[in-house]
Amino acid sequence: MSRSLRCELLKLRTARLPWGLFGIAVALAGVHAALFDSNAGGTGHTAIDSLATQTGQSQAITIPGEMLLFATVLGVIVASGEFRHGTATNTYLATPNRVRVLGAKAVAAATVGAVLGLGSAALTTAIGLSFTGAGGHNVLLSTATIIRYAAGATIAAALLAAAGVGLGSLVRSQVAAIIAVFVWGFVIEQTIG
Repeated sequence: MSRSLRCELLKLRTARLPWGLFGIAVALAGVHAALFDSNAGGTGHTAIDSLATQTGQSQAITIPGEMLLFATVLGVIVASGEFRHGTATNTYLATPNRVRVLGAKAVAAATVGAVLGLGSAALTTAIGLSFTGAGGHNVLLSTATIIRYAAGATIAAALLAAAGVGLGSLVRSQVAAIIAVFVWGFVIEQTIG
């Protein structure tokens, strides 16, 4: 493991912000799953299909898209935090190769993003399967399908955290980059979708 990557992982492990984002994202995933799963089979535009169906169970174990926005924000903070706190000069003087620095930041953010995705997927799956069992329904999803959903959430969160590093290094203003992430997620994607 390179020295740059070890430094980036140390920064993420010792700072409070990644832990806070992890807690908020997992809590949001849990609340989202509990609210949607408790209304399964109901009416309204936010209701998911009945948990007696395979489609409803698939929807119950799917992580919310907002959690992926938190993974992207994590990546933005990893990169733009250097500019916000004025430590970018020291970082690039210690390691003049920008590709190495950005690569280390992307790998570190992707690692933490993967942990964030896996934690959210585990909680969402546990809540979804709990509601399915509590409703007296048989689990219609295979173990491979459940693992595939969790792996997809983990990989998506890792990739979006790495993409957030790219955005954070392009848009050096941390606030502007975070606003851009949320505008993309809540306005542009919702409008196109």
